[in-house]
Amino acid sequence: MFVRSARHWFPELIHKRFLPFLLAFVLPLVAVYAWWGGFNRVLIDVQMRGPYTYAYVEHTGDYAKLADRLARVGYLVATGSAVPASLQIDSLPARRVLVARVRAAMLLAPSRAYQALDDYLRPEGKSIAIPAVEIYEASGSVLRPGLLAVEVNSP
Repeated sequence: MFVRSARHWFPELIHKRFLPFLLAFVLPLVAVYAWWGGFNRVLIDVQMRGPYTYAYVEHTGDYAKLADRLARVGYLVATGSAVPASLQIDSLPARRVLVARVRAAMLLAPSRAYQALDDYLRPEGKSIAIPAVEIYEASGSVLRPGLLAVEVNSP
């Protein structure tokens, strides 16, 4: 009776069992992550940004529900714009900020940008200064993700 050593049957087992799994599940997940910009670099630098004028809705009510909403969500508008009565208008002056920019899908971009900012500030013993301004510019194509810029006060 002939018994094959583990050295001979193990590669065959990997090929027969794991290769289909890798091709069917892992490869598509990696491809989608790459398509969404998961491997794109996050660029961080200090810049002067603003001024901005924006229309927004302020969150009021139970703070336990803030996980489902942001405290102030708005859209950039031209200075002097008229907005519906349900919206408020405010502005941010020009200021020096730390900016993280990443080209990624909207579902993925914020976590990539904030993690990069935290990694950048942590060696200096600093942390992200909230509030932050997030500006997402859509690319105009489903084949290419938009560009998110997260601005936080420069330390």
